[in-house]
Formats: sequence, C-alpha cells, structure tokens
Amino acid sequence: MTRKNTLRRTLYIALTVCLVLSLAAAFLTPAAVMTDRGSVFGGMGAYLRDIFVPGADDIVAAGVAASLISWVWVWLDAQNILPALTMLAVLLGTAALLQLTRRQLRTGEEEDT
Repeated sequence: MTRKNTLRRTLYIALTVCLVLSLAAAFLTPAAVMTDRGSVFGGMGAYLRDIFVPGADDIVAAGVAASLISWVWVWLDAQNILPALTMLAVLLGTAALLQLTRRQLRTGEEEDT
C-alpha cells in the first residue's frame, strides 16, 4: 500500500464521518429550531443535552419522539420555517458535496490500481 493510497483512505473515512454527522444534524434541525430559533446550533446542543443527560424528571423517550414529531410542528409556526429551511439546505448541500467527493476518491482509487 502506497502512501498515496493510505492518505486517500484516511480522507475517505474522514469524509464518511462528516457525511454521517451532517445527515444527523439535518435530521435534528427541526427540533433544534424549535428549541432555540435564535441560535440553531445552541438549540441543537440544548436538545441533545436534554436527551443524553436527562434531568431527574425527564423522560428520554419523549425527547426522542419529539425528534420525529418536530418535523411536523416546525412547519406550523411561520417564524420557524425560514431557519429550518436554511439549515436543511446548508446541511443537505454539504452532505451532497461530501458524497460527491467520496465517490470521486473511490473512482480515483480504482483508476490507480
């Protein structure tokens, strides 16, 4: 294995991790917008903190269910639509670019062998 192939595989793994994180963030965008409209990433952090470090009276299943239900609720409030659409466009565009780059790396690897 050459140094070039090692670097290519390392970059491919890093791109895959970024792609997965981007898609996870896109899935959580409506919940994040509803948690804190002014700071979407702050809202996402607060939302994830409440799921992974619940308080004494919190129900984790309710937080997880809210991830799915928020996809309906976010479109009901006009003030949530623009931040949600903007974040979804950015995150899904990033995911598309990452996927194209991963595909190009894989194609280049096949051409070298």
